[in-house]
Amino acid sequence: MQSESEATVNLILAARHINRKLSIAQSNEIQKYLDVLPWTSGTGKSVFVQMATASLRKALATPESMEAFLRTQAEKFESAEAKHQALQMVLSVLNADGLDETERLFQDRITELLS
Repeated sequence: MQSESEATVNLILAARHINRKLSIAQSNEIQKYLDVLPWTSGTGKSVFVQMATASLRKALATPESMEAFLRTQAEKFESAEAKHQALQMVLSVLNADGLDETERLFQDRITELLS
């Protein structure tokens, strides 16, 4: 379902940006997943990524807005399989360059929301 694919993209982008340190390893992981995610929207993936990144920056402004963002994305999943797949992608992006404390906390929260 398209909404699940969009939520997955939002969450893997959040995993990349949560510690405000971008890495090539994380970018490569994200690209790998973007290449295989099903996409039926009239908006291309690259345009969606740009728009999603702008929205994510706003969400990162406060812990409360980030929590609301994560909850909204988690609610878009209708199937347990899609939740599991998204969680695995998020964890892979987080672990691509090692975890810092901010990423560990994010990992714990997203695991809770998607389990």
